[in-house]
Amino acid sequence: MLVPHALPLLFYTGSLQFLRSARAAIATDAADVAQLYMQYLAPVISLGKTAKRKILLNISLSVVTKGAVLVLAALGKFMLRGAVRANIGAALFVILHGMLLMGWRLPGAKRSTKQRSNGHADACSNKPC
Repeated sequence: MLVPHALPLLFYTGSLQFLRSARAAIATDAADVAQLYMQYLAPVISLGKTAKRKILLNISLSVVTKGAVLVLAALGKFMLRGAVRANIGAALFVILHGMLLMGWRLPGAKRSTKQRSNGHADACSNKPC
């Protein structure tokens, strides 16, 4: 015979078992997702290393350009117009060099070729790029 004060205990143990099974299902799903994306780990690490090299190269190029302009300006060989042009040229190079990473794709990933309303195929979705 069930005593009335034992009824909440039965409910508690039943819900505890439900929580245990839910946690096991979540852990299994998380392991499946982790295993699914493990193939992308090496390419993403490679992308990170490449980005770090590009950043260091861009910073060093910018600093060297500024130093050269400063030295030449101190010697009187460089006027303000030339310094501005050198700065703009270095900035354009750094920006375009950094944009080379935008073409990186995961191995096996394909670009979308959806047709836009103007008839042109575009890699973007319906939202503006």
